[in-house]
This record gives sequence, C-alpha cells and structure tokens, in this order.
Amino acid sequence: ALGLVSAVGAMIMAGPRIYAVMGEDYRTLSFLSRRNARGAPSHAVVLQGLLSVGMMLVMDIEAIFTYVGMCLSLMSAATVAGLMWLRYKEPELERAYRTPLYPLTPVVFLALMGWSIAFSVMGASASVGWSAATLASGFLLYRLVRSSAETAGLQR
Repeated sequence: ALGLVSAVGAMIMAGPRIYAVMGEDYRTLSFLSRRNARGAPSHAVVLQGLLSVGMMLVMDIEAIFTYVGMCLSLMSAATVAGLMWLRYKEPELERAYRTPLYPLTPVVFLALMGWSIAFSVMGASASVGWSAATLASGFLLYRLVRSSAETAGLQR
C-alpha cells in the first residue's frame, strides 16, 4: 500500500510537468505550459485532475489498476525497445550510462512486460480497450500537433 501511495504521489507530481513541457514544445498545446505564481503548471494539473475524475466515474478500481498497469507496461516496453533500437542503429554514439549484462537485462525486462501485457489481454477486461484507445488517441494527437508544428516551422 505504501508503494502504491508513493507511486501515485510521483505520478501526480510528474504527469502535469510532462504536459507542461509538451505545451512548451508545441504551440497547439501551449495552454498546458501556463504556470501559477508558485511555478506549478496549473492548467496541466487541472487537466490531469479532470482526467482522473473522469476515470473514477467510468471505471471501478480494479479496472483502473488494469488500465494504468497496461499503459505503463506498454510505454515502458516501448522505451526499452527504442533504446535497444538506437543502440543497434547507432552503436558508435556515446552513452550516458552502461546497462549491466546488456542485452540480457533489457530482453528479460521486455519478456516480463510481454507476459504482463498478455496476462492483461487474456483477462479481456474493458481496461485493455481503454488502454488501446488512450495510446491510439495519444499517437493521433502527437501526429496532429507535430504536423502542425512542422507546417508552421515551430518544432525544436
């Protein structure tokens, strides 16, 4: 329970700050980068709060855990796979850190994430559909925002 509370606290702090950086990077989302007098990304915090309340209204706690777990597993796996891909495509690039027992460590991690995702999908809960819808809508939003930034010549 303590681990869950600390994870929720970390997500509450990190989530809006990620939205705020997205707002700084893309003009279409600039409303998310607005900060209050104390420096907190207030619009992003409100957005995260509304999304959280919305989830609580349409899902029970077990479905929310499955949904969040599925999304986090997919994103973690995609991140690790992306890092492995970059190492393969650009082996001469200097790395900020070394991964012990590479490539065994990330392969084991990806296998465990694959098992976790497969286990969730076999449960065939509605949360899996919500996870897929969230990731698909996030991808579409990214493509729309990025293409509008490229058209306007604003992307960093």
